[in-house]
This record gives sequence, C-alpha cells and structure tokens, in this order.
Amino acid sequence: MTLPTLNPTNMTEAMEFSKFLSTSTHIPKDFQGNPNNILVAIQWGYEIGLAPMQALQNIAVINGRPSLWGDSMIAVCKAHPDWRGISETYIEEEDKAVCIVKRHVHGEIEETRSEFSYKDAQRANLTNKPGPWKNYPKRMLQLRARGFALRDAFPDAIKGLITTEEAIDYPEKKEPRNVTESSNDTNVIDDIKKQVKSLEKAETDVKYIMHFIGDHQPIVYSNPSDFILKFSDTLDKITKLDKPSDMKKNFFRDLRQKNYETISKLSQLEQSELDMMVERYSSHYSDQETNND
Repeated sequence: MTLPTLNPTNMTEAMEFSKFLSTSTHIPKDFQGNPNNILVAIQWGYEIGLAPMQALQNIAVINGRPSLWGDSMIAVCKAHPDWRGISETYIEEEDKAVCIVKRHVHGEIEETRSEFSYKDAQRANLTNKPGPWKNYPKRMLQLRARGFALRDAFPDAIKGLITTEEAIDYPEKKEPRNVTESSNDTNVIDDIKKQVKSLEKAETDVKYIMHFIGDHQPIVYSNPSDFILKFSDTLDKITKLDKPSDMKKNFFRDLRQKNYETISKLSQLEQSELDMMVERYSSHYSDQETNND
C-alpha cells in the first residue's frame, strides 16, 4: 500500500501539521519541540518548491532566520527551467574558490562568476573560528563562492535565502544584507508568525461539542484534541457493550453522524485520524462476522 503524501493545503492544516511533527524524534533536533520554526520552514519550502519533509531536512533556522544548506541550494536552482550548469574550481596558487553558474536569459547563456579567497575569509574573521573553517577551509571557501553565485544568478528561485553555512558564520542578532537579497524576507517571517498568533487566538473561540448516543448531555471542549480523545474513548466504550455486532457498527456510524458539525471544524489531518478510528472499530466487527460465517 502506498501512503499519501502529507501536504497541508491551508494555514490551519500547516499549524496542526507543524505541532504534530514537533513531537517527533525523526526530524532535525532544531525543529523538535519547535512548531513555529517548523511552520516557517514549511512556508519557505513552499516558496522554493520543496515538499514539507524536504523543507525540514534542507532548511535551517539560524538566529531566527531561515537558510538553505549549500548542496540543497544547487538542487533548487537545478530545478529551474533556465538552469544551464555550474562550474567550480579551486586556484591553489591564489587560495581562492571560483564558481560559475550558467543561466538561459533571453535566448543566450549568461554566466555569473563569484569567487571567495582565503584572504576574504581572513578579512571576515572566519579563519580563526573553530570547526569547519579550521578543518576544511577549502570546502568552506567553495561553499561561500557557490552561495554567492547561485544567489546572484537565481534570486527568483532562492527567494532571498542564504546558505546555512553562511548564516552560521554571522554573529547572532545581526542581519547582514546582500545586494541580491530581498528586503522583504524578514517581513515574510513576521507575517507568518502574526498569522499563527491570529489563528491560535481564533482557535480558542471555537467550541468542539461532543454529542453522545442516547440521553447523555453533550460536553463542550475548547480544543480539538480533547474532543478527539473523548470520541476515541466513546468508541472504545461501545465495543464493550453487551450488544450484537451489527448494533455496535450502527452505534459507530450514528456517533459520527451526531458529531458531523463538530468534525467538520477539524483540520483535514484530524478528520482523517478520526475516520481511521471509526473504520478500524467497524472493520473489527466485520472481520468477526466473516470468521463466524
């Protein structure tokens, strides 16, 4: 069986998806327990053509600012229809990395050249930093030259993101700007956070009413998680009733029908979760009937 790709279609679903993923240990540690950063990464992934899970693996939030790992930046640019190739060299005698990116522009091949030398790194106070600049200076020079060239050649594909390797080198709380970067990228993040707060406030105004079969009084919940938990508990109680299987299956169906209005307020992911619960309980009794036959 092929599982469908989980792909939120609106901000509410993206928020629920982000909260769900933040509890997992199978995502990068920086995102664990941090649904807001997950939401920002998913939004940026959408902007540059990455699916949600790809975005979490390739986008890093450094000092509150999203960035893209160097190898991933090449992949994003290669997917652009105007991509025509890349050439990377290292000039030993000059201690310098050179990157040339080719792009199709108005019927011609345009080359964007960028270089970054060891002297450039020294001027930026990078060479004395512990870690990769000490251990792999050539690789770091290559990544820096590559990042500059890709950003200059494909600003429409990268949408103002910089490489993670570059973002890590910037002092915390500083926002260095590059002439090729969009001046609106930090505003995008602020807008996303405002939408999150607005939706979270709106969620507190929504009432999730749990209706029961029979004469039981409805229970009002302020969040969907409590409603789903009670719904699941009620399904479980139905299975323990001393009633025929057909009657229990009808109870499952009636319970969902009674709570149709509340269920419609849930996100698509939550509705799918609830439908799977009902199907699982119903199929259990269908299997029992088949075995009895």
